[in-house]
Amino acid sequence: NPDNNPDLSENPLKAIVSLKTDRQTPYEIYINMLDELVGAYDELWEEAAQSRFGKTFEQLNDAEQAVVKKEIYPKKLSEAEPDEGS
Repeated sequence: NPDNNPDLSENPLKAIVSLKTDRQTPYEIYINMLDELVGAYDELWEEAAQSRFGKTFEQLNDAEQAVVKKEIYPKKLSEAEPDEGS
C-alpha cells in the first residue's frame, strides 16, 4: 500500500483478498478469476523465496515454504455472497 489507500491493507499478514461476482457470472469466468488470484499468490511466494532465501520457491524445503506461505504472504481469500445480477 505505497499510496496509503485506506481501502487497502498496510500489512500482508492482515490482508484479505475478496472475490465478489453476481449470479450471472459464467462459471468459466469465475474459475479464471480464482486462477488469477492463486497465480498472484504464486508470484508473491516466488518473490519472497528469492528475497529471503535466495532460492526459487520450488527449491525451498517444507519449513522454508511454510515461512513464505504463513509468515510472509499467507493466502487469505474470501468469497463474498454474489449479487443478484440483472
